[in-house]
Amino acid sequence: MRPDLPTLLLADLVLTAGVAILMAAWGLLRTVPRGHWGWVAAPALAAAGAGLQLVAGRGSLLSGLGLWLLCLWPLAALQGLRRFDARARLPGSSRADALLAGLAALWALGLEFEEGPHRDAHAAVLAAMLQASVAAVLARSQVRRLSMVLRVSALTLGAGALLQGGAAWLALRGQSPWVGPAALLLNALLAVAASGVAPLLAQERAENALRETRRRLRLLGRSELMAPGSAHFDVLARRVLRRETRAAAVLVFDIDAPERAGQELMRARRRVVAHAVHATLRGHDLAGRHGEAFVLLLPGTSLRNAMAAATRIAERVRALSLLEETVDEVSLSFGVGELRSGEALAQGLHRARAALDEAQRQGAGRAVGAAAGGKEPLFVESRRLGPRPAQTMAAPAPQGAQAGG
Repeated sequence: MRPDLPTLLLADLVLTAGVAILMAAWGLLRTVPRGHWGWVAAPALAAAGAGLQLVAGRGSLLSGLGLWLLCLWPLAALQGLRRFDARARLPGSSRADALLAGLAALWALGLEFEEGPHRDAHAAVLAAMLQASVAAVLARSQVRRLSMVLRVSALTLGAGALLQGGAAWLALRGQSPWVGPAALLLNALLAVAASGVAPLLAQERAENALRETRRRLRLLGRSELMAPGSAHFDVLARRVLRRETRAAAVLVFDIDAPERAGQELMRARRRVVAHAVHATLRGHDLAGRHGEAFVLLLPGTSLRNAMAAATRIAERVRALSLLEETVDEVSLSFGVGELRSGEALAQGLHRARAALDEAQRQGAGRAVGAAAGGKEPLFVESRRLGPRPAQTMAAPAPQGAQAGG
């Protein structure tokens, strides 16, 4: 029994038109990447082709035009990809795509006047060839090696082309009545899937940009840790705090080093500290220099957790300095300042600076935490950062003061 082709065409029309409308609305309501409208055109062309096939009779020019539009969507999606990343230099060109579309139009119009039972099989071959050509472009693309979305798209299109080609081959041998409806359904599903490539590629690009930004920030932070200065750190920290709605912590620390240490030894010590800091911090933490001292901003971190971070950094620095032949054992003193939501960076730096002075007054290798109290920092915890167990001192805190953010 032959499936009801008009019913399948109507289902194809509703599905692809609905997706095209949703994609177009998304593009009108928000900023979209270049090439977005090419991916909107893919399901829209499939919907237009299904509509023409539904209303036109077999053997008419309108029916041939509908068949051509049904098969054309892979080239529309490819144009969207070419515009999305013009620097990618995908194989082929827009002119070659236009020539292929013209040849497909002649093929589709010729099929409408073909007599015999093999018309649907030949139409499936046309759709399979267009999908295979775009899959080959994606497979040869340099971008495919970097983009998981494009790799999956190439595999999906290639698999779809193989399925339709195999179904057409079986139909030519056995004259199966299921070839046309099956190819139509698969073609519609692939067109809908192609429309989803646009948001996935945009998300992938945003994630790659975020990773690259974090990598650059880490490199910048490492260079900032090696050379005194504060301009870059202040600018980046203020940007982070504008987006941060939770408490944060500011750490100011320095190397406990005798004044007789030479420049080469100090540079080696700073290098060890830079490696330890970047191996310990999270991706959104900031590291830099503030004057001669090292400075860290830990967004969304309580005072208690910031003190624990200071301990981890000191332990890693000590371990690395023992492995480095040109560096003696490095000891650090930390001042940890609480920064409440809405406070300026300068307030956290002031508390951390005061806490560092207190840590150095108490002796080498200590961390002191300063909570937000009144006008002056409120020292609430002190611990030794060394092989001996951490010790805490009773803080001169007024009743009700808390350590943490």
